[in-house]
Order: sequence, then C-alpha cells, then structure tokens
Amino acid sequence: EMSSKNHPQLVYMKSENCRQLKTLLNIRRRMVGTRARIILQAKSTLRGLGVKESQRDLKSKNGFARAIYHLGDDPFYEAMIGKMSLESSEETAKIAATEKQIMDLIEQFFSQEYAWLISIPGISFVTAATILSVVDDIDRFQRAGQFSSYCGLVPSEHSSGDKVVH
Repeated sequence: EMSSKNHPQLVYMKSENCRQLKTLLNIRRRMVGTRARIILQAKSTLRGLGVKESQRDLKSKNGFARAIYHLGDDPFYEAMIGKMSLESSEETAKIAATEKQIMDLIEQFFSQEYAWLISIPGISFVTAATILSVVDDIDRFQRAGQFSSYCGLVPSEHSSGDKVVH
C-alpha cells in the first residue's frame, strides 16, 4: 500500500487568458525598463555637460525639449538628446499600446475581479493586473489561509542544524 507521500502532487494549470495577461505584463515591464534606461542615459549626458535644471522631468517631450534648450547651441548633443527623446516617446507609445491590450484582456475575462481589486486603496492598474495574472481563479483556494500561503504572506520557519530562518 502506497502512502500519499509517494503520489505526485496535482499542479494547477493556469488558464490561457491568465498566461496571456502575464506575458503582456512581462513585455510591459521590459519596455518600462528600456524607457528608464534611455532617460537615465540622457540625464547622465546632461549632467556631464553641466545641465542640471532640466533633468527633473524627462518622461515627456516637453521635458526633453527643455533639456535641449539648456544645451545652448551644441548640434552634436542636441542631436543625441533629440534621438533619446524620440526613443523615449516610442517606448511610451509601445507601453500605452501594451497597456490597452492588457486592459482589453481584463475587460473581456476578469472585469469583476479587476473592479474588486482596484477598489482596494493602494491597488492600481499594474498591481491589479499582476494579481489577476498570478491568481487566475481564486476559487481554487479552499480557504483564505491557502491563498495567503500561496502568496508567501504566512509566516513560516525553516531550520537546518543550528540555523533557523523565520
């Protein structure tokens, strides 16, 4: 007679909609990182040129335009910062298009759950979408404690020899 320890554990397979949502969120995260790197490179270039007053807000075309204005008449750096401005704008447009795809998927398959999530203070679009992509079907958890444990919110202790990790 085999004990239950020898039987393989059942694994929950997330829905296709959930996997698509997670893929779109990963793509969005990569694009946000790319835009951040472009902005950091522009700030670094401007800082190296002694331009400080325009570095605060490079997330918009106006912010980049102010930076270019403070460069004076330097065609090389104007062109470089202009190129970074264009690249940043392109990433922003791609992010917006991906966010629309995410929202369309949510509205089609997770609208009620999304509405519940964003009603919680501190939960916004990206956090709610991420929770939906991870949880998928909340009914697969029989108790709140199981869900908390799945999210890693339940304190636990692991010990090995003299080492105890809480």
